This record gives sequence, structure tokens and C-alpha cells, in this order.
Amino acid sequence: MKNYVWLRRDLRLEDNTALHYALDNHDNVQVIFIFDENILNELPADDARVNFIHDSLAAIQNELEKYNSSIVIYKGEPKTIWKSILEKKEISSLHYNRDYEPYATKRDLEIERLFAEHNIKVKSYKDQVIFESDEVLKNDGLPYTVYTPYKNKWLANYETISAIPLTNTNFKNLAKENKGFQTKKELGIKTTTIKVKPYTLKQLDDYETTRNFPSVDGTSYLSPHLRFGTVSVRQVIAKLGKNDATFMSELIWR
Repeated sequence: MKNYVWLRRDLRLEDNTALHYALDNHDNVQVIFIFDENILNELPADDARVNFIHDSLAAIQNELEKYNSSIVIYKGEPKTIWKSILEKKEISSLHYNRDYEPYATKRDLEIERLFAEHNIKVKSYKDQVIFESDEVLKNDGLPYTVYTPYKNKWLANYETISAIPLTNTNFKNLAKENKGFQTKKELGIKTTTIKVKPYTLKQLDDYETTRNFPSVDGTSYLSPHLRFGTVSVRQVIAKLGKNDATFMSELIWR
């Protein structure tokens, strides 16, 4: 029986919470990704974000091949895809990192109910944030509505937890098979001319003074990488120093 890890906004193998704990507790772990037609059907065929996702998946595939494994890609409506997988495969468990957008939370609830009907364990994890919405609250238990007090409470809470990147992931427990990696053309994705730049933290020394000047190339290009999880927020914070308070504030604002 296989244990599935469903990648969504966490397109990396390193410091991936769901993947790490799935591999730590199970063998025969299969990584999958679903190109969601509920989203794709509203986008142009050459959408830059979809291209970036595919490029990121290709990088993951290259790494998985080192372990005689692969990522299996599907395209369609997620619930329909999972129904088909459940009909054809013996599944022991499903693991994924939580997504907090309204559509995603509704989708994931439907998938959890589907798996519950088959008596299959589903485990979700906190990954794309340091704190979830109910973990940084005012003393009266209500959410903050002003940023600075929220930031101060966030920083105070951060001092009490361990948010270091996960290491020593047990990749030997990946499922040993190679299904072949689908090209953009096979998936109906048209190559874009827009390229996502690699993120950089080399300009942090001048970040506070240059970040608000459009004429200065002083940003980190980190936004799409955090958006789609090609790097974890824990990995970014681990590289910051005491003089990077402004950049840290931007991450907390996110």
C-alpha cells in the first residue's frame, strides 16, 4: 500500500513538513501534484505562474530520480482525480501541508471527507506559515487589527518556539518507480516569455533604504518563491541576522 504526499503550495523537497513526516513514519511514499482545472480554466495557456509551477516540478523530478522515484502529475478536478486514484490504488494514508485560501480550505475539506468514507487516514500540517491565524491573538483572545502590536506579539511568540528547518529527511522511503515526467505540451501549458527570477538575500544590508525606490534593483524576488513554496519561510528566516529587522517585518506582514 502506498502513502501519498500531495504537493500544492510547497514545491520543494527540503524542509517540507508533510513530506518529511510522511517519510519519517511510512515507507512506499508517493509524491503527486494535481494541476487543478478549476483554477487553470480561468487562466491563459501561457500563464507565467503555471509555467513556474511546472518548472519547479521538473526540478523536483530531477531530485526524485536520484532516489529511483518520481512525482506523478495529474490534471483535472482534484476530487475527481482522488476518486479515480482510490478506485485504482491501495492507499494507506494521505499527507499535505495546509493552504488557507477560501477555495483551498473548501477543496481540502471535501477531500478529507472523501478519504474518511474509505476509512483512510489524512494528515495535514502547518508549513507555509510560522503561526496560523489562531496562534497570535490579543490577551482577550481576539485577533489583532493593528499591525505593530501583532508584530510585537508575533516576535514574542517566536522566541518561545522552535522554527528551524527540518533536516535529515528519510528519502529512502520514497516509492521506487518512475512514471515519466509530463512536458508542458502534454499538459496543455504554453511556454511563456516571462521568467521568475531566482530569489536572493544578498542585498539585505541595503534593503531598508532601497526597497521603496523603483529605480533601484534592491528587492529579494522572494515573493513567488514563498507563494509557491520553492523555499520555506523557515529556511529564509534561518538566514537572517540581527540587522535584518526590516526584512523580518516584511515576512511577518506576509
